[in-house]
Amino acid sequence: MERDSDLGDAHGRAPAGPADDVAAPTPTPYGMLLREIVGLARRYHGLLAGSLDLNASALDAMDWLIRDGALTPTELSSRLGISPGATTSVVKRLEDTGHAQRVENDADRRSVRVVAAEESIATAGARLRPLLVALDSRVSRYTPEQVALVTEFLADVADAYREGIAVLEAGQADAPPGR
Repeated sequence: MERDSDLGDAHGRAPAGPADDVAAPTPTPYGMLLREIVGLARRYHGLLAGSLDLNASALDAMDWLIRDGALTPTELSSRLGISPGATTSVVKRLEDTGHAQRVENDADRRSVRVVAAEESIATAGARLRPLLVALDSRVSRYTPEQVALVTEFLADVADAYREGIAVLEAGQADAPPGR
C-alpha cells in the first residue's frame, strides 16, 4: 500500500531519502523568489546604509533603536548578536555620524542608553518611504483574504528562519530544521 509520504510533497518533489539530506533541494518557484527577495533586501540594505553614511551593522543598530527606543549597549549587543566590543564600535559610528547619542540611564546611573537622533529617524523614514509606498501599492491589488494568506505564508517563512537560526546557534548545522 502506498503511503502519503511515498508520494512526495505538495510541490511534486520526491520524498526525501538519506542521500537527499546532503544534496541541494530541488528549487521551487516560491523558493527561488524568496532567494531573490533576500538578495534584493541585502542590496537595498547596503545602499540604504551607504546613503546614511553607515555600515550594515550600524544600520541594523539604528533599526533596533527606531523600533524599540533607547537601549543600553548590552541590550543592543544582544539584539544585534555581536560582541560588546563590536557594539561599542557600532555606537561610536552612530555617534560620529550624528545618528545617535548616549544619554544617562535613569533606571541605572552606572550605565547609559543609546538613543536614535530624531533627525536621523526622519531621514531614514524618508529614504524608506518610496519602497514602502511601492509595497503598499502592490498589496492593495489583493483581496483581504489573499493578503491574509500571504501574511500567513510570510509568518511561516519567518518561523523557518528562526528554526534555522536556532539550529546554527546550537551548533547543529548538520541537522536540518524541523527534523
